[in-house]
Amino acid sequence: MKKAPLTPWTPLSGPKTLGVAVTLEPGEWIQSAISRWAWRLEVPRRSLLEFFGLETLTTAETAAIGNHPRSDVAENISAATGIDVSQIYEACMSTYNGGALTIPTQSPLETRAISRNTPYPRLAGTRFCPLCLREQPSVMRTAWRLNWTFACVTHRLVLHDNCPNCHQPVKEMRYGNLDVFDPASCRQPTGSAEKNRYCGYPLADAEPSDHLNLSSPVVAAQRAIDAKVQHPGGLEYLARIRAYIAALRAAGGIERLATLAEYPEGDLLGIIEPEEHAGAAAPDNALAMAVLSAGAVRISEQSDGYQHQLLRQVTFDRTLTRAGNGVELGPGSAQDVLSHYPGAARFADIRQQILRAHDEDLSISQRLLWGSATPKAVRDRYRELPPDDTPYEEWIHRTAPSGFWDAWTVRLDATQRSIGHAFPTGLRLALKYVDIWEVRSGERSRPPAQGISRVLRPSMLGSREQTTQLLAALGELRLWLRGNPSPIDYRRRRTLPTRFFLPHEHWRRIAESTETNVGRETRVACVRRYLYQRVTSAGEGNKWWTPGSQVSTPDYTAFLISMTSELQQQLDHYALALLEVLEIEDEPVVWSPPAFPLELGAPGRELSEIDTRELHERLRGGERRQTVLANLLGVSQRHLLAAIDDRPPSSGAKVDIIGWTRADWFSESF
Repeated sequence: MKKAPLTPWTPLSGPKTLGVAVTLEPGEWIQSAISRWAWRLEVPRRSLLEFFGLETLTTAETAAIGNHPRSDVAENISAATGIDVSQIYEACMSTYNGGALTIPTQSPLETRAISRNTPYPRLAGTRFCPLCLREQPSVMRTAWRLNWTFACVTHRLVLHDNCPNCHQPVKEMRYGNLDVFDPASCRQPTGSAEKNRYCGYPLADAEPSDHLNLSSPVVAAQRAIDAKVQHPGGLEYLARIRAYIAALRAAGGIERLATLAEYPEGDLLGIIEPEEHAGAAAPDNALAMAVLSAGAVRISEQSDGYQHQLLRQVTFDRTLTRAGNGVELGPGSAQDVLSHYPGAARFADIRQQILRAHDEDLSISQRLLWGSATPKAVRDRYRELPPDDTPYEEWIHRTAPSGFWDAWTVRLDATQRSIGHAFPTGLRLALKYVDIWEVRSGERSRPPAQGISRVLRPSMLGSREQTTQLLAALGELRLWLRGNPSPIDYRRRRTLPTRFFLPHEHWRRIAESTETNVGRETRVACVRRYLYQRVTSAGEGNKWWTPGSQVSTPDYTAFLISMTSELQQQLDHYALALLEVLEIEDEPVVWSPPAFPLELGAPGRELSEIDTRELHERLRGGERRQTVLANLLGVSQRHLLAAIDDRPPSSGAKVDIIGWTRADWFSESF
């Protein structure tokens, strides 16, 4: 025998028209309204549902009317009552869909249950305000069924969870009851031998809780939450607030909660019940939800300084528990810190906020990887940057030169004692990994950043404040580069064919045009090395050399100090022509990110912080000793060489720019 095909839903009978006018009160829940109409008509709910043509609904489908009724159910209720279908849907829990909860409403076979993935979902039960019930008799509101509704902002009081008579949670009726009852009465069974005996206490008679002040953080938190849950996107806001609630709850501390919520400490004793898994379930009562939400909203809205102190207290006051999968315990672990705030890692803004508060507690590598030293003001300036899916290896090779940029190396050099290529190499490695968990937040593999601490040694970082400045500057530089990509593809520059770089004939023409001594092989080697490093921005520790360009460091340093603006200009023009010959167009010979103001300031010195006039006079006077010049000008040797390269002195020679053509490189003689 063949099975009957599945029908989308249980078919309905036709509705009957009510002979009396009924209304939906503002904010009223549809199930409560049905009960109120039945109470007014002095008939059981089942009879009224039959009148609507809903007697064939299953128990689950009847209960789902309050969440999001099927279209034919809503149309039957509308036809019987004369209430518009849109008003009926506005009286359902689905009016908060995407704002405070999730209800799948599309599938025809779906019973419209509230998703358990909703932040702190309430599947059944309600709270109430007795003063609202006195003003609107028998009207139970939709919002009261949300765990996120804990206070009445109209009367400024915390809602009731339980019946004052039987002290049991308030139940709401969603099925085909056979008795007649007021929906604003307690429906808890009495437990007596007589069947269908209920408490029946009129909830409007409950004694209101103490009124809150106009400036109460509890009322402010309820207003902030109400404003969010009315619109799609509210779920994300609630998930953020839940992360702080979970941390505050796990940390305990009634005194802290009382201060944050501005609520009498004595009234909070015993209300924060322990939980096995932080953040998994909502607090059991409205008062606990109220003070925790008030604290969470205040944390989320306060300035960084206030947040940082409070967040660190909350984190370190929490009792240690067994770590979850993938959580690294111990000092220097950003993931352990975030594990104290369940769900926080999902959202970049609160993840960054929490880690900024704990920046001083993390290791150098962790501070780089998570970008915890980057100030909020900097993050906010670059908030609109599109996601960057470029692998960090590819990004750094294309964006940053292996020798880093001289101007930035100088302004990040806190100690001014480092020489050679170690420090710029460390800066480039750090830039490669800085903020990697923000840029590549979806990447599961852990970047191998352990080598950073070996390259950027403590002796290079300076004081604690200077270290923070350096890390913050790198974070800011990375964000700036994401918004302002380098016009030079440094990866391609490093693969240029070295055989094209400055043959002897080319150097002779340049030297003669600038009235520079052609020199012997050592001088030619210095010029080749300079040109190669200028075009490729390769660092001193890289395989920079071209055939015939090996030269000792003292000889090369002496050449750099003797550089003139005329020679540099002619070499740059030569390099630009060479790039065009190699079909690299629209790229400058050299480029560096501008020295824009840094939020926390620069740990080192700016390239411009040097007496250029004094420097040029000393150079024209014949002084070539690097240490002597550096001491006279009060700068580091690195700063001195970078300043000369940035603004070399003039030799006074009259220079005619040489016009290079492709034939200069592709002639038979070459």
